[in-house]
Amino acid sequence: MAEPLRVLQLYPKEDYFTGAAIQLRELVLGLKARGHDVAVATRPSEIWVEKMRAASVPYLPLPMASEVDLRSVRALVRILKSRRIQVVHAQKGKARTLAMIAGLFVRIPVLVLNRGVSFPLDPFNRLGYTTRRVTAIVAVCESIKAGLVRQGVPEAKIEVIYSGTDTDRFHPGVDGSAVRRELGFGPEHFLVTQIGIRSWKGNDDVLDALAAVADRLPHARLLLVGANEAKARILYDKAAARKIRDRVRVFLYREDIPQILKASHVTGGSDSRGRSASRSPSRRPSSAPISRATPSSSAIGRRASS
Repeated sequence: MAEPLRVLQLYPKEDYFTGAAIQLRELVLGLKARGHDVAVATRPSEIWVEKMRAASVPYLPLPMASEVDLRSVRALVRILKSRRIQVVHAQKGKARTLAMIAGLFVRIPVLVLNRGVSFPLDPFNRLGYTTRRVTAIVAVCESIKAGLVRQGVPEAKIEVIYSGTDTDRFHPGVDGSAVRRELGFGPEHFLVTQIGIRSWKGNDDVLDALAAVADRLPHARLLLVGANEAKARILYDKAAARKIRDRVRVFLYREDIPQILKASHVTGGSDSRGRSASRSPSRRPSSAPISRATPSSSAIGRRASS
């Protein structure tokens, strides 16, 4: 291997149980395993402290309250100088802007951005991708790269790196029986699972679909995964309003996702805000069907009946 690089991963959020955060963690661990000197900066987060300590990765909390948070810029400049950072990998737009401001006071040899969504670029964001101060952009699929090129981003600075799967965790031999026991489900229960609690992921659509088939399919059940306590209460209230409260379960943040998916007959959901579809399917450990379209009552009925 060439000489190890000094890398700073900059993530302007404090969450951990999201696709972006999990991908960041896996990237950090992969770089560290290859001998690189990696540090992680997020908004202050106890779980990031815990996870990075367990991985022996330096963790640096930064407020990153806004894209023009000068307190964070000053702290970032100190980090870049003290750690002699060679590569800054900005995981979100806010991180990119803060890094570019910091770059006015200290040299950043390489600035890398991520692009995992297909939203149109507004003029400010387009400048953030086309500026010469951005060395490279990682797109998660060819269609997102093509969209950036159509909007004026130089093709030569975009690299496509597809999402990967940890096959030591996600494989057909995963045992989902403990999850079904936890839920109190027997072999007769048909389980539809949606992972990710966001309005644009179609949580309400799945609830509507189950409500439409509830009388015809008494053993159909729905599991929603990844809520905080407040959102869990809201989801249960929505289920009650649809008269399917006894058919719905909500898990808070979990790390046994392979087992949850294995316990399910169908996983799926909609994604209405232009996000990449390259992530969730790669995480599925079994041959259970997955749907990225808006779940319909007829689709659930066909699966459960078969």
